[in-house]
Amino acid sequence: MDVHEKVRRESERFRAALPQLLKSRLRNRWVIFLNGKVEGDFESGREAFDEARRRFGHDGGFVIARVEPQRVIWNPAPHLFK
Repeated sequence: MDVHEKVRRESERFRAALPQLLKSRLRNRWVIFLNGKVEGDFESGREAFDEARRRFGHDGGFVIARVEPQRVIWNPAPHLFK
C-alpha cells in the first residue's frame, strides 16, 4: 500500500475517533495518529510533525491533526473545482 493510501485510511480512523478525543485531555492539542491510536500529543503541529518523522519516517503513513471540532467549509461555487 502506498503512503497516500495509508494516510487516507488513517485520516478516516482519526475522524472516527475524534468524538472521543474531543472529550479527553487531548482537546486542542496536536497529535500523531497512527494505527488507530494517538502516538503522542504536542503544543504545536511542527513539534508533532518533527517527532512523527523521527519515529516513523517520512513515509510512515501517520496523520498530524489538531483535536478540535471539525469545521464545515461552505463552497459557493463547486463547479470551479471540477
